Amino acid sequence: HRNYAKEVIKCYEKNKDANIIFTDYYEIHKDVKVKHSLTLLKKKFKILPLKHRIFQNKKYFKIRSLKYGQAFCTSSVTFVRNKSIKNFFPTNLTYYNDWQGFINFANKKNTRMVYLNKKLVGYRIYDKEINMDMIIEKENSVKEFWNHKIIDFLYRKYHKNK
Repeated sequence: HRNYAKEVIKCYEKNKDANIIFTDYYEIHKDVKVKHSLTLLKKKFKILPLKHRIFQNKKYFKIRSLKYGQAFCTSSVTFVRNKSIKNFFPTNLTYYNDWQGFINFANKKNTRMVYLNKKLVGYRIYDKEINMDMIIEKENSVKEFWNHKIIDFLYRKYHKNK
């Protein structure tokens, strides 16, 4: 969006202790802007607490926005250079390194994630082929939050097809 930089800088001026500022976004499906959908509504519900200052540095609310998958668009994230924690993105992952990186960030003390509730980024959705490497990587990532038996049950259909 043409006002992305201006809006993020304005937000930073009000939140000088922020490490990360991220905005709302809309999806682009085959050149059509989708600003409202059930999926976007669910994601917005998960990140809404991070709009409020009292929740932005609380581990529970930061993790809550990531626990069921990343609720915000990586392309909408601005890192405050002199305040960002370094090396929190894993280098051993191929598909979910951004999600795992934000989980690592959220687990750090004294980090603040600020949600700017304005649709300032369009995220293009592609029909991508899901492969076993993606499934295994995601399965291993969610095991951090959920009981291994539950994850094994949920992913059993993929393991049958190996």
